[in-house]
Amino acid sequence: MFKKLLLASLLAVPAVSMAEGLSYNYAQATYQSVDIDGTSVSPDGFGIAGSYLFGKTVFAQAEYSALSAKGFDLDTFGAGLGLRHGLNDKIDVTAGAGLVFAKVKGGGFSDDDTGYTVRGGLRAQVMPKLELNGGVAYTDVFDDGNTSFLIGGVVSITSQFALVAGAELDEDATGYNIGGRFNF
Repeated sequence: MFKKLLLASLLAVPAVSMAEGLSYNYAQATYQSVDIDGTSVSPDGFGIAGSYLFGKTVFAQAEYSALSAKGFDLDTFGAGLGLRHGLNDKIDVTAGAGLVFAKVKGGGFSDDDTGYTVRGGLRAQVMPKLELNGGVAYTDVFDDGNTSFLIGGVVSITSQFALVAGAELDEDATGYNIGGRFNF
């Protein structure tokens, strides 16, 4: 169950933002929810995240998530670096890696661990105010590795504000997020 709660916490950064083209500079907040196959457990909560592009290729990301379900709480913090490569002015390939710190508590139980995540994906500006993105992520924390598939979208309302939505799917759970993003 902890692995599935962790999946939900990683939903805070399924993609990076678009403001007048593909952009990697943002701060965002999301509502997150996870459906775990074969259980009635549906953890939910919130996440905050940010990204900043250094030069034309390297970006830094950080994220925090707090989820709860049936008396259990999971807090995660992740930070890492990524690389972007423009295939053209509307499509980027991304790859990144980072550290993940997770803490779970509840029911007289408490545990924490530090692990890692690696991700790769594509981002495409399919319309002037619409970005679609997808990719794959591998996360290893609490001595348990998990591969998941990411899909998401970013709809720009103004050059600074966008709506975000995404999903993360693995063999045992599906996580969803929806929220807002401020581009700078």
